[in-house]
Amino acid sequence: MLEFERRFSAPQSPEFQPIIGYREFEKSPWIVVKQTNALLELFNKGVIRKPGPAKEYFRDYTFQSYLTRAEEGSAVLYDDQKQSHTDVDLETREATRHALVVFAWMRDRTKSPFLPKGFSRKGMLKPPMTQEEFMKRIREMKITILQVVEGNIQSHVTPEAHPAFLRTFKFFEVGSDLPIKLAPDEKEREKIAKDKFNDLLRGIDISLE
Repeated sequence: MLEFERRFSAPQSPEFQPIIGYREFEKSPWIVVKQTNALLELFNKGVIRKPGPAKEYFRDYTFQSYLTRAEEGSAVLYDDQKQSHTDVDLETREATRHALVVFAWMRDRTKSPFLPKGFSRKGMLKPPMTQEEFMKRIREMKITILQVVEGNIQSHVTPEAHPAFLRTFKFFEVGSDLPIKLAPDEKEREKIAKDKFNDLLRGIDISLE
């Protein structure tokens, strides 16, 4: 198997094992992805009336703490020369590594009633194979999230009709379902992060009518 095929094939197990301890646990990839997925689902259901707090979360957490870091760390991931990249911190590398795991599992873990045999390996959910493709996919997610928040994508949309929308929503859906192996103290910090997110949700005007 070629090197790039080994690098971008889905791992034997979907479990993501963090390699570092985050200074701010609520900004760790697995927390941000889960919470971003929850917010995107609310937007797609059309139940958010005042999205101010959600916009702030997307800006401070989804974009700055996760997607932008994943972009910055891609130079390490795709470096065939194996340079040291001492200017890239561990949390940035972790964001990139986490995004790659999600990309690798998207095709296998995404189901569609329109595609009973699943998505093609070379289709719209294939993982990015180069740094340029990786950067494009990350930026595509940023643009799509902004479009959703600004109401430029209608709620209850059929994802398969909009490839960028499908890739974005499924990225966070698949990422939120990946099992995470955490140490006992990290599980307690995860609970605290969830409590903070619940406080944010209480500040969002949601209509369930």
